[in-house]
Amino acid sequence: MSEEIVNKNLGVIEVQPTETDFIAGIKGGIVFEKRVPSGDWTPWLPAGEPQYQSEQTAQYFHGLDTMACVPFSALNAIEIQINGFLKNNALPAPTVARLQALGFLDENGLFNASDRFTAKISGTTPAGNTLTAVADAIRHNGLVPEKLWPWDIKQTFDWNSYYAEIPDAVKAAGLEFLKLFDVAYEWVSNNPADIDQQLPHAPIQITTAVCPGWGTVNPVPACGGSQQHATVYYAPGMKIYDSYAPYQKQFGAGYKIYAAFKILITPKFMKQALEIYVVEGEQTLVIKNPAGKFYKVKTMPEFYPAVVRFLGIDPNKPFDKVSKAEVEAAFEGYYQFALAIIDK
Repeated sequence: MSEEIVNKNLGVIEVQPTETDFIAGIKGGIVFEKRVPSGDWTPWLPAGEPQYQSEQTAQYFHGLDTMACVPFSALNAIEIQINGFLKNNALPAPTVARLQALGFLDENGLFNASDRFTAKISGTTPAGNTLTAVADAIRHNGLVPEKLWPWDIKQTFDWNSYYAEIPDAVKAAGLEFLKLFDVAYEWVSNNPADIDQQLPHAPIQITTAVCPGWGTVNPVPACGGSQQHATVYYAPGMKIYDSYAPYQKQFGAGYKIYAAFKILITPKFMKQALEIYVVEGEQTLVIKNPAGKFYKVKTMPEFYPAVVRFLGIDPNKPFDKVSKAEVEAAFEGYYQFALAIIDK
């Protein structure tokens, strides 16, 4: 099985950042914060779910490959984050209760969403999908529990049955997720050292080649292949989480990462914890996070109402003032917005 997938496209359609996409450190509205200071998300990895049959399930799947590595890796990145919130008791009791009632929590109390739902609703084709199409579909359509739109290995699926039309009631259920969490995304540098710097914020979705030794050798040695597969970079040192067993892998030195992409999940209550101020004697708008760090909003003042609306802050409340000295003493970075992103 491992050798069968070497040098084969497993579902990545290459796409470049557009003018309206956020790019970490260059153009974006996502404030960087160290949610996991070590950058190691290992304790919150989900149960492995294959996008393709294994030898044990060949009798059921008859060789079907969903070509859904992008949706699978996107959901793995999201499940890792939400499992971290759950295991660290970082979600309010009503949010946990709602996740339970909706059916998102499995028998171990871990978050598990339907890869099949996201693969279909994002428009996955026999050629695969793009990183941005999948993330945007999640941002607009939400997620549903695995049990609501499952892929049962004891049932026979072909391409048409896996990608069957989703009932309206199931689509409506996806929107319930968006009442609990905000979804944002941005491109990040594909340099492994830079990805390691981004890991304290969230696991990073990446695209790479599938080199000889994939699934049989660890670390997987580098090769000169093309962009073929999407996985999740979850810990420093090029450790990845895959949708092909064994799920935990590591890349060897020099392994090329073609694209790196962050999908950030933020509980609604965390966004509401932000405070917004105007610097005394200036028009500069600044955001203060719960850790007391300030971020300057880097956009034109006429766009401030859109920024406030995006952050979920009461637009009728006057901005409190803060001194320039206080901001400079705890300055962390910039919050840059493009109006097209906020309003799209």
